[in-house]
Amino acid sequence: MEKAEQEVKTAMGKRLKKNTLLACLLAAVCLAGGCGKQGSGQAGESTGHTAQGPEKPQGEGDTKTVDPEDEAKKLQREEYPSFRREQIRGMSVAENGTIRYQLQYLPRSDRDSFLYWDMPVPYASSAVVDTEAMYGLFDAVSALDFGKKQAGSGAKRTAREDAEWTENGTYITVNYCGEQADSTKQADADRTVTVIIGEKKDGRYECRLLGWKERTLYLKEAAVARILHQDPYAMLLKIPYVINVATVKKVEIQCGAQTHTMEREEDAYWIDGKKADRDKYLDLYAELMQPMLDGEIPKDAAAQEKKEPLLTIRYVRSLEGAQDQTVAIYPYGDGRYTVDVNGHQYFFLVPQDVQTLYQSFCGPSI
Repeated sequence: MEKAEQEVKTAMGKRLKKNTLLACLLAAVCLAGGCGKQGSGQAGESTGHTAQGPEKPQGEGDTKTVDPEDEAKKLQREEYPSFRREQIRGMSVAENGTIRYQLQYLPRSDRDSFLYWDMPVPYASSAVVDTEAMYGLFDAVSALDFGKKQAGSGAKRTAREDAEWTENGTYITVNYCGEQADSTKQADADRTVTVIIGEKKDGRYECRLLGWKERTLYLKEAAVARILHQDPYAMLLKIPYVINVATVKKVEIQCGAQTHTMEREEDAYWIDGKKADRDKYLDLYAELMQPMLDGEIPKDAAAQEKKEPLLTIRYVRSLEGAQDQTVAIYPYGDGRYTVDVNGHQYFFLVPQDVQTLYQSFCGPSI
C-alpha cells in the first residue's frame, strides 16, 4: 500500500484533528513533494503493479464510471485461467440476479494514484476504496483454482439445466492482465473470466466458467462465500472524499447566509479575500475533509423531507478536465448528519466531526 494511503489510515486511527499526517496528506504533501504533476499513470507500486508510461489517465471523462462487465465483453477468455492479485483490474460480483459490488481500476488525471480504484456498485464511484482491504479480497479471488484438477467428470446436463445455471444470476467476473504488469508491460486488462455459481453440495459449489459449459468445477463453499458475501462498506476508507489541494484553485463554503472563500494561485493564498500564510491555508483546507463516515444510510430508510444543507463546500478545480466537486452536509434527525458528494448520498458522518467543522467556519455551535 502506498505511503500516502498509510498516512491517511494512521492519522484516522489516531483521530487527531490538526497538524497530523492526515492534514499533511490532504493539504501539504502534494505541494511540497511535487505530487501536483498529475497524469503520470503511476499507480500502486506497493500493490505490485504500475501503469505503462504511455497510458494516460482519463481527462475530461473523469466523471464517468466504468462497468467491469461492459469491459469484459471486449476481453479474451481462457479455458484454464490463472492470475495473481496484482493482475486484477476489474471485478463484478452478483448474487441471485443482483450485482452486489464492483471494483474497477481507473487512472484519472485529478486523483492521486491510491485513488485510482473505483467502486461503481454500490457507491457510483463516489467512495474512497481501502486498497488494503480490497487486496485482501483479491487474494481470495486469485486463490480460486480453475485448473484441470478441479474439473468434474463432465457429466452431461440437459439444456434446461444449462439455462438454469445461466439464469440464476450468481457469478463472479474478473478482468485481469495476462502477465504481471510492470513499467514495461500493459496496465489494462486483456483477459476475463466469469465463474457461474451453481448449487452447494457436500461443502462445495458446483461452478462453471462462461464459455466452457461442459466443464464443472467444484470450488470450496467457504472460498466462494467469502467473495459473494464481502461487505462493500468494509472495503472503504472511512472518509467521504479526498481532493488534492494542488488541483483546486478556489473553495467556496456556505452555511446559511454566510459565505467563505479560500483561493490559491501558485504560492499565494487567500482566505475570505485576505492574504493568508501557507500553513494556515493548508490547515484550514485539511479541516474540510476531517469528518469521517459513521455508517451507511439504510437502503430501506424512509425518504427524508427536503432540507436545506447545514454546510455546502464547492471545490473549483485548476486542473484542465477535472470535475468540480460539491459536498453538502445535511441534518438527518436524531443528531445525525448525512453527506452528499456530487449528488450521491450514501453515508452518515460522525456527529462530533460535523460540529467541529461547523464551528471552524460558521459559528460557535450548530
